[in-house]
Amino acid sequence: MLSQTFKNILAEVAKTLNDNEIDWMLIGSANLSLQGMDFVPDDLDILASIKDEGSIRSLFADIPVASAKTLPNGEALEQVFFSTGLMWNSVMSIPMASIHAF
Repeated sequence: MLSQTFKNILAEVAKTLNDNEIDWMLIGSANLSLQGMDFVPDDLDILASIKDEGSIRSLFADIPVASAKTLPNGEALEQVFFSTGLMWNSVMSIPMASIHAF
C-alpha cells in the first residue's frame, strides 16, 4: 500500500508530465502496490523516453540537485535530489529514462 506522501508525489509528478505531454509509465514496486500487492514500496520509479530528458529536468528544475553523475559510456545520467522531504533519484538512459523517488 502506498503512503499518502507517495500518493501525493505520484499525483504531482503525473500531473506535471501529463500536462506537458510527456509519455511515461509507473514501474517497479509502487506499480505493483497500486495493482494490489500487499507491501509498502520504498521508492517511486517512473520510466520515460530519453528524448524527454531535457524537458523532465526543466519541469523539475526547482527541486535542488544533491548530486549528479554520468556513466563512463555516456548512455545514462543519474541525478539525486530532494523534494517534499524525500530523496529522489532520476536516471536518464538510452532509449528510455527512469526517475526514482524514495
